[in-house]
Amino acid sequence: MSKFIERLQEQVILADGAIGSLLHERGVPLQACFEGLNIQQAHLVQAIHLEYVAAGAKLVETNTFGANRYKLAAHQLADQVIDLNRAGARLARAVVPADVFVAGAIGPLGAAAEEATPDDRRAAYAEQAVALAEGGADVLLCETFNDLQDLALADAAIKAACDLPVIAQMAFGEDLHTAAGADPLSALGLLRAAGADVIGGNCATGPSGLIKLVKRFGELTDKPLSAFPNGGFPQYVDGRFLFRSTPEYLGESAVRLAEAGANLIGGCCGTGPAHIRAMAQALGQRKPAKRILVPATPVIAQPPRAKEAPDFLRDVGKRLIITVEVDPPKDMDMGPGLAGAQMLAEAGADAISIGENPLAKVRMSAFVFGHEVQRHTGLPAIVHCTCRDRNVIGQQSELMGAAILGVRSVFCITGDPAGPMGQGSVYHTNAFGLIELVAKLNNKQNLAGQPLKQSTDFIIGAAMNPNVRRLEVEVQRAEKKIRAGAQFFQTQPVFSPEQVIEVYEATKHFSVPVFIGILPLASSRNAEFLHNEVPGISIPEGVRARMAEAPPEQQAQVGLDIAKELIDVALLHAPGIYLIPPFNKYALAAELVSYARSKAPTQGMPESRLGRPIALSNLPKVH
Repeated sequence: MSKFIERLQEQVILADGAIGSLLHERGVPLQACFEGLNIQQAHLVQAIHLEYVAAGAKLVETNTFGANRYKLAAHQLADQVIDLNRAGARLARAVVPADVFVAGAIGPLGAAAEEATPDDRRAAYAEQAVALAEGGADVLLCETFNDLQDLALADAAIKAACDLPVIAQMAFGEDLHTAAGADPLSALGLLRAAGADVIGGNCATGPSGLIKLVKRFGELTDKPLSAFPNGGFPQYVDGRFLFRSTPEYLGESAVRLAEAGANLIGGCCGTGPAHIRAMAQALGQRKPAKRILVPATPVIAQPPRAKEAPDFLRDVGKRLIITVEVDPPKDMDMGPGLAGAQMLAEAGADAISIGENPLAKVRMSAFVFGHEVQRHTGLPAIVHCTCRDRNVIGQQSELMGAAILGVRSVFCITGDPAGPMGQGSVYHTNAFGLIELVAKLNNKQNLAGQPLKQSTDFIIGAAMNPNVRRLEVEVQRAEKKIRAGAQFFQTQPVFSPEQVIEVYEATKHFSVPVFIGILPLASSRNAEFLHNEVPGISIPEGVRARMAEAPPEQQAQVGLDIAKELIDVALLHAPGIYLIPPFNKYALAAELVSYARSKAPTQGMPESRLGRPIALSNLPKVH
C-alpha cells in the first residue's frame, strides 16, 4: 500500500485550491496555454505551490490538467507532452516539503479528441501519467470528468501504465448526477472495476452538493473518498465570473465534508490560498469519520410515457395527407382551440400543426397545448419549436419534456424576432442547428454529444418558403435541412397554381414529403396585410386584385374559392396540404378539409405527386 493511501486512512488530508485563476491574476492571459508555463515561467507555478503549502495544504496538484496531446495541439505544443508533464511534477516536488504529496493532475482530453479511438484515448492518458510519475508525482488525480466511461477508460489505462495510486473525480451537480447523466452508484461500480483507489467529486457545484455526494458515496463503499468543491456557484459580474463563498464558509464546509466521510478535501474553481488556510484551521488533525454502509436501493422503474398519437407520415404516397394549423390560446382557456381541433379531426385532418408564439406574440406553451390536442382528438400534434425563445439548455429540457408528454412531431423553425429590431430574441442557433439538436436527441445524445438513457424518437419537420426570388436557393436550404435530419416540410402559404407546380417540380427529387401551405384569404384588407407586413408571405398582384374587386360581403367566399382552386392543383402534384386558417376560423378549415377529401383519390397517388410512398422506415437515417 502506498504512503498516500496509508495516510488517507489515518488522517483527513487537505489539498490545495485552484491554480489557473491565480495564474490569471498574476497576468497570464486566459487564452494562453497554462501548462506551457511549466517550462516558460516555472517560477510563477512554483510560487503558487508554495502559497498553498504555506496555507496548510498537504497535497498540491501539478499544473498539468490540460497537458495531453489533444489540448496541447491547439497551442502547437503536442510534441511537448512528456516534457511539460515531467516539468510540472518536478516543479512541485522541488519546492514542497517531504511530508506534502504531489498529485499529477489529469483532465479530460477535450473536444479535439471526440473522434479518437478508445486505443488512442488510452494512449493519451497513459502518456501523461507515465511522464508525471517520472517527474516525481506521488499520486495521479483524474478530475472534472463528466463522461463516466471515459474516466473509467482513463483510470484503467493509467493503472496499466504505472503503479501510482489513482484518484478518480467526476463533476457531479447538485442533483448527484454529472452533465452526462452518471449517478453515484453507477460511477462507484465502474470506477472500482477500473482500479480507482480514491473516488470523489470536484467542480460543477459548491460545498453543499459535494457534502450530499460524499454522504451517498459513504453509504456505498469503504474506499477513501475525495471532495474538491468550487467556491459556490459562479456569478457573472462586469464581464467576469466570480465565486462568492468566503474562506470562513469553506472552512465550515470542510468540517462537514469530513464528517460526511471525505478522506481528501481540497478546493476547485473560485478557491485560493485564503480558503485553504481557513479549511486547514477548521480541520486540524481530524481523523476520517466512521462509515455505516447502506445497501443500495433498487432503481425505481421510470413511469411510462404518455401514449403517442399515430404517425401521420405512414400513409404518405398512398393518400392525401392533410395537416391544419391551430394556434395555442393567448391565455389559459384551451376550450375553443380544442373544440376546433376536434372539428378538424372529424372532418378528416391527419395532424394538427401548432404554432409557437407566432409573430412573437405570447401564447400558451405549444408543447402543453399539443399534448392536450392529442389527448382530446387522437390526432398527432406537429408542435412548432422556435430558436427565438429559449437558449440551447432550455431547448433540450423542453424537448425531453415534450417526449415524455407523448408529443412526437416537432417542426423546427428559427422564429419571428421578438421586440423592436429583434431585441429579446435568443437565437443561440437557427433552424439548421435546431434540427441537428433534435436529431441528436433521437440518437440518445444531448447537444454536447453526451449519452442519454432514452431516445426522444421525434419526427422532425422543417419549413420551406417558396415566396423567394430564387427558388433554387430555398431548395438548397431544404436539402441541407434534410441532411441535418428533417423528415418532412410544411411550406409558407402559396397563392397561385403556377407556384404549386413550380414547388413540386423543384422538389420532386426529395426523399421526404413537402406539404404545400394554403391559407384562405378572409378579405382584401387581410390579403394586403399578409402581403405587406407578414414575413415569408407574398401574394401575387392578380390575386390581391381579385379580392379587391369583389364586394366586401363576398370577399371571404372569393378567398375560399381561391383556396379550393389551389387544392385542385395540389391534388395533382402534392403528397399533402398544410391548411392555415385565418383568425381561428376552424369551420372554414374544416370545409376545406372535407373538400380536399372529396376530391382526392382514396388509393394510390399520381406519379408527379411523389415518386414512391414514404414511411418512417424509408426516411433518411440520422447518424
